[in-house]
Amino acid sequence: PIAQFALRHPEQFWWRTSKTSVFTGKTLEQAWEDIRQSARKHLAMFNYRGDSYGRHNLPGEPMLDPATGALMILGIGVCLWRGWRPRSLLLPVWLGVMLCPGIFSLAWEAPQALRTIGSLPAAYLLATVPVDGLWQEWERGVAQRYARYFALPLLLLLGQIGYANYHIYFELQARDYRSWRDFSTAETITARLMAELGDSVEFYVISLYHSHPTVRLLAPNVTQYHRIETDDSLPLPGPTNKDVVLILDPERRSLYEDAQRYFPSATFEEYKPPDGGAIVLYLVRLTQADMTGIQGLEGSYYRGNAWAGEPALTRRDASLRFDWQDGAPTPLPFSVEWKGVLHAAEYGSYRLILRAPAHAELLVDEVLLLAGEGELSTEVSLAKGNHALRLRAVGAQGYFELAWQPPGEEVQTLPPWALYVPPVTNNGLLGRYYPNDQWRPPIALARIDRRLNLYFHVTPLPQPYTVEWEGKIFISQSGTYIFGLESIDESVLYIDGQKVTASRLRGQYREGSVYLQNGLHDILVRFADRTDHTHIYLHWIPPLGTREIVPAEVLFPPQGSYEGLAVPFSSGSTKTPATANDPTH
Repeated sequence: PIAQFALRHPEQFWWRTSKTSVFTGKTLEQAWEDIRQSARKHLAMFNYRGDSYGRHNLPGEPMLDPATGALMILGIGVCLWRGWRPRSLLLPVWLGVMLCPGIFSLAWEAPQALRTIGSLPAAYLLATVPVDGLWQEWERGVAQRYARYFALPLLLLLGQIGYANYHIYFELQARDYRSWRDFSTAETITARLMAELGDSVEFYVISLYHSHPTVRLLAPNVTQYHRIETDDSLPLPGPTNKDVVLILDPERRSLYEDAQRYFPSATFEEYKPPDGGAIVLYLVRLTQADMTGIQGLEGSYYRGNAWAGEPALTRRDASLRFDWQDGAPTPLPFSVEWKGVLHAAEYGSYRLILRAPAHAELLVDEVLLLAGEGELSTEVSLAKGNHALRLRAVGAQGYFELAWQPPGEEVQTLPPWALYVPPVTNNGLLGRYYPNDQWRPPIALARIDRRLNLYFHVTPLPQPYTVEWEGKIFISQSGTYIFGLESIDESVLYIDGQKVTASRLRGQYREGSVYLQNGLHDILVRFADRTDHTHIYLHWIPPLGTREIVPAEVLFPPQGSYEGLAVPFSSGSTKTPATANDPTH
């Protein structure tokens, strides 16, 4: 049946092989260098350094105990010494052939014990070769009545081997954090939580565990839940009438910390192994009050129509839909200014509609989009993510509303889950994603990435594709800054048009330094994704600081003006030209 399936569906049968092949995405020269390095690691895994994956082995330790490993090496020597007899080469050839699935697969996984599991019988049989040789020599060299005494050292040797393996497996490996973690532990905890809570909450599960076989097995009744991508950021949009549970893997520490900042009253749990070790899972439980606590816009209501003086009233408005015909929040005449964040759940063309009984002005990312009275509307292309929103209106009797029409949807009043107040901000860089390897238009995706600490479990575009991240970086203290880049393929960092550093090779970390004055500076990062295990990390070392991911708080996307930011500015212009027709506004 397997052979028939392979013949009828070769693309499915060989799909995994094509993804793990050492030749995928490399030149022949690069592939053979990886093969050479991988072969060296696989040959050394029995006695020097074994598989680092806790499900396959005590991480990093030799695959064989010392006595068995030494006997295997002696066995290989004996077989090669007897190489004039073809059958003596059977076990070394067997060992070598069964190592090939690991050697010719992903080099960064080497040594890989599971793909080379067929080498174990050969390894153990090779370990018996010198024992068998010694037994034969013993029989020939001593009297018959003493032959049975060979069993005594053999039993001692087997006892030592047995105890060594018992100690490794039932004591060391049983208590090792990495082994505990690697037996689908996080997925098992996720599934048990989902099975316990059922449909009483809305689950948002990191994509690494979403629809995982372990989750499907242990929580079969929970089938409708949401997926968090490894490159997503908070808050997660969408209406819900239930409490929410976020389940995150340990690499999503930044998401977990954002949740702590946005929802300080929520419940936060960290799961660790019973014998100590690193965190394997983050859990965040959000109530309806937690989620609504950051939604809406902050409104400042002033006496008169000039938005000046001390506000007569400040309040949070969940949505901007009022009928001032029957009464206003403060006596006429008044003016009001709302500030906050507009969240675009996807990249595309949005229609914004403003209905105002008197003069009103709508700015998105400090670009004036609408101004006037009556019913006003405009089409604007919004990048996925958070945008600064500011709306000014003069109070008058009549109907007031801010509505939108997202891509593919009907016109609707801007919902509370699309509007946010601090601590939610629009920090980050604008990423333009191109469906080619040359950073060449058209743009297939634009979004605000909060920080360049990105691992793509599912790539946003089919490979190859390229990305340009653009915006401003705020420098609070003049001095020499060291910036570091690490990415899967290639990436380059420019500040104020000057190249600071570049990572040209897979997984290469490179640093560069630049002197920066206090204030805002242009920043541009170019990135190419042509192969697999997609990631990019942008670090910095501030003066007298230590290396860390560049914080989101110092990154700002392109805006019409930066004068309203709550940070000290250096002298000089802080304005960047922008228009409502910018396709990546």
